[in-house]
Amino acid sequence: MTTVLVMTVLKLLTGNKYRLEDIPDEIKDIADIAIDYGLSKWWVHGLGATILDLSTPKVEVVRVGACYETIKDLLQRFWGVEIPPDPGRAIAPHGNVKDLPPSESLKKLLEKSSIAA
Repeated sequence: MTTVLVMTVLKLLTGNKYRLEDIPDEIKDIADIAIDYGLSKWWVHGLGATILDLSTPKVEVVRVGACYETIKDLLQRFWGVEIPPDPGRAIAPHGNVKDLPPSESLKKLLEKSSIAA
């Protein structure tokens, strides 16, 4: 089994980046691969990406975001993985449903660069 991890790293107080060209070079330079698909067909300003925690045997939702219902459906149909329904913006205004501590590699990166500043 191959685990694919997709992560967007944002500089503090610079807002979301929706296109590869908007991501600072210092972030792109540390990526193993960057694919520019452009804006999602269902792009909505202010709605972040759906984030799933794959670090445990049970897939957990970190943030409900773009295309959540489609991702939920695909996980169930193709892999039998059930994730909870979207709790709605009244309960999770920004979609965040779980806080994760930064990974060790991210901590090291932040210590070495100006990304956190």
